[in-house]
Amino acid sequence: MLGRLFSGRYQATEIDGLLLEDFREDWRLDNDQIAATLAEAVQWVRKADPKFYQLITRELRAVVAVDSPSPWVSALFRCYYTNFPVAERRSTFYLACRLVWAAAFVQMRRSRPWYRRTAPASARSAGKRAQLSFVGCFPDCIEWVDYIERHED
Repeated sequence: MLGRLFSGRYQATEIDGLLLEDFREDWRLDNDQIAATLAEAVQWVRKADPKFYQLITRELRAVVAVDSPSPWVSALFRCYYTNFPVAERRSTFYLACRLVWAAAFVQMRRSRPWYRRTAPASARSAGKRAQLSFVGCFPDCIEWVDYIERHED
């Protein structure tokens, strides 16, 4: 991954103030589909409440597509790293939920000085609360809460 970063052999696209960087080996195959999926997910966030859109654009710098078994968040680099699993590709609403979760996680981890940082477990629970608040903006929120719980790591 670092080799591709320093050589510039990766795809980067800006979508509504959020950078999509694709560091996967096969980025040429479906980068345009992932960009469209992310764009639609950001539109879901815009529809919910302006505070959620502000949260993701303020706290997240990038969504990074990587070849890894599971998604993770870096508060230091303010990035959501994902391999875009089937649940995120098929449901842009689920990806929007994950973006809200990641942004809330980053916000909690970065809100204090390094020597008084929020514990990762507390930041994860804050992300979960933000995610549930986001889902509550839509009429079919009970179904989405069940869907999220089935697909969480």
